[in-house]
Amino acid sequence: MFFEDVMKLQRELDNIFGREFYPHSTFGRGTFPAINIFEKDDVLTLMAEMPGINKDDIDIKLQGDVISLSGERKMKEDENVNYHRRERDYGKFHRQFKLPYRINTEKVEAKMENGVLTLSLPKDEAEKPRLINIR
Repeated sequence: MFFEDVMKLQRELDNIFGREFYPHSTFGRGTFPAINIFEKDDVLTLMAEMPGINKDDIDIKLQGDVISLSGERKMKEDENVNYHRRERDYGKFHRQFKLPYRINTEKVEAKMENGVLTLSLPKDEAEKPRLINIR
């Protein structure tokens, strides 16, 4: 019951203040951009949904085992438009994640396709298990 009450309050606040006055809601809307990170064969893959964002408006930084994505989704303003509903968020974003291990920065690959940024993050050789022979 509590969660339903909080969601109702959230909707009422959105109606009172409008999205541009209360854009960073924490209930029922998620975080932008939506991110998936998964591992296969010693390579982490990070996928970020970024529709409407130009690849030149995205900054990717990798330092140690922390990766940061930041940028801006720009809004095309049209003064002759009267919005009846406006749900898409615009503006700057920043997401930062601690990865489970260090990445080989020389082999990182990034591509943007159909509004999805995909990063291939191979595990650093020093992080891989080594066989130690007993003498």
